[in-house]
Amino acid sequence: MQLQVLQNKIESRTAKLAVIGLGYVGLPVAALFAKEGFQVIGIDIKKDRVDLINKGISPIEGKEPGLNELIKDVVTEGTFSATTEYEKLRDVDVIFIDV
Repeated sequence: MQLQVLQNKIESRTAKLAVIGLGYVGLPVAALFAKEGFQVIGIDIKKDRVDLINKGISPIEGKEPGLNELIKDVVTEGTFSATTEYEKLRDVDVIFIDV
């Protein structure tokens, strides 16, 4: 993809994003991009983690102010979903690796 086309997609929030690794760094990053209007797919190897996220539940334990509500909101809005299937990367424009 040409750089200018990608830049335009990012500026217009039409770029599809992927975040690999939905832990303490990747999950908040993915959720915040989804909150800003990007379509985000999160990928993690832990199926139980993916299942919780897709139910709108944060699997991260500890004090992460507002993260639980943010996850619930972006999953409900349909801007964020999680999977264990790496083949979903074929459809994205930008990939963040947070492992």
